[in-house]
Amino acid sequence: SSNVTISGYGRFDDDVQTSLSISTRQALPPRLIVDVELFDDNNDGTFDLGEQIGFNVTVTNQGRGEAYRVGVEVSGLGGSLRDSRSLGTIAPGASKNARIKFQMPKSHRQGEEKFKITLSEAGGNAPAPQFETAFVGSRAAVALNAWVEVDDDDRGVSQGDGDGAIEKGETVELHVHATNNGSAVARDVRAVLSSDQLGISLITHAAGLGDLQAGDSKEATLVFTVKQDFRGKDLDFDLKLMEESGTFPSNTDLAYVLGMPAGGGPPGGGGTRRNAYALVVGISRYQDYETNTSLSLLRYAEDDAREIHRLLTDPDIGGIPKENAFLLVGSQATTNEIRGKLVSLEQKLKPGDYLYVFLSGHGFPGKDASDRRRPYFLPYDAITTNANSMSQTSLSMHDIKSTMNLSQAEGVAVWVNACFFAHPEGTAPVVMTEYKVEGLEPNRSLVSASQSDQSAYEVEELRHSIFAYHLAEALRGEADSDDDGWVETEEIYDYLEQKVEASAWKYQQTNQNPTQWGQGEFRVTKVEE
Repeated sequence: SSNVTISGYGRFDDDVQTSLSISTRQALPPRLIVDVELFDDNNDGTFDLGEQIGFNVTVTNQGRGEAYRVGVEVSGLGGSLRDSRSLGTIAPGASKNARIKFQMPKSHRQGEEKFKITLSEAGGNAPAPQFETAFVGSRAAVALNAWVEVDDDDRGVSQGDGDGAIEKGETVELHVHATNNGSAVARDVRAVLSSDQLGISLITHAAGLGDLQAGDSKEATLVFTVKQDFRGKDLDFDLKLMEESGTFPSNTDLAYVLGMPAGGGPPGGGGTRRNAYALVVGISRYQDYETNTSLSLLRYAEDDAREIHRLLTDPDIGGIPKENAFLLVGSQATTNEIRGKLVSLEQKLKPGDYLYVFLSGHGFPGKDASDRRRPYFLPYDAITTNANSMSQTSLSMHDIKSTMNLSQAEGVAVWVNACFFAHPEGTAPVVMTEYKVEGLEPNRSLVSASQSDQSAYEVEELRHSIFAYHLAEALRGEADSDDDGWVETEEIYDYLEQKVEASAWKYQQTNQNPTQWGQGEFRVTKVEE
């Protein structure tokens, strides 16, 4: 403390003098310590695409003075994620916590990312920013898929004759089986049915399924009636699965024909194959196209996929219901989407079911986790900066083989329209004849468009790749060599073997020879009459 004398003049110019004793104290600064805990939805420590993630930031004042107007900010992913909280005053010895949550974007490169934690304090006593490292994964947090059963058995809400065919005047239940093939929980999932056709009355157009953990499935029932004044025969619905964030909607087109069974039976005659499924993929322009010169633009890969999908879902040819046939083209054909669909199909297929897969895009030779060389199919968002990243974010033929074998399907046919000769710097081309697709179960057939030391060509005159052009011909009936009205797997391969080789010489003056692995012969399409 110290004495201070104050002098001055009073009201009548009298000298006034007084002494004050003022106590002074040196202001002590705070010392702020930051502790950060990262969290994510499934607690695996990886920030998956679209996942809810966050930071528990605890600020402790270990100094002897108060910290005023303390604030904390977290930022990352180039500034695309940024949020802050105010903690107010923190007394000496006290702590305060901020829980800052984000939702990861749906697309981002896999790898380590640094997140910046910045403190502010009114007196300028904030510590320097600190950084936390998190690994960003390639999986989608949520991947919703649905398959649908038609019920007109006159039990429950449904009112009908139980023949599985939708008729005018019937009340029909749609049993929607929803699966989350993502890595984290899908919150508050809802199934919503819509149709803009006159004469269709939606009785129960929406139903909640609650939360779906990763890998879980639940069922919802939606109900509609076809009125007597409905005109036409084709019934079209849109089925949408939605979750709390709205980030991962799933849309399925449902198409039915009045009077035609919605399940069972072989293709042909206008019927549908409820026991048949398809996954069709086509990628013409890749995400890394601008930065990776080896990813040449494919002019017709997506057109190839659309045509194969059209033929497989044509009621008079392939007969696969549209809700059973997944088409992924361009940016839809991500690693997560393709893998998710394969997992969903593998779990869904039952004895007596059939699966048809068509992949059109770039291939490359790589190595798996055991350092074994394998051919890979590149999804749209594959990371192509180096061979290791490409292998981790692509689809190996071993993955395809696993789906073929692990499913309970009666038959699986896979056509891969990609060449595996091109290879990233530092790797050698894999020879497909070196990689034996061994151990395939009966009635499993895998056909690649070319041998490993060959390219798979596109031809402007055909407006398609050579392989897909002739595969489409085969599916339409050109491959029915025994004239029994059915196109079978072995007939398709025999047709491709002959036609692809001839067209490669005709248009490119070079060799292109399809290769087949597997055994068994089963029907694929019916010849149009």
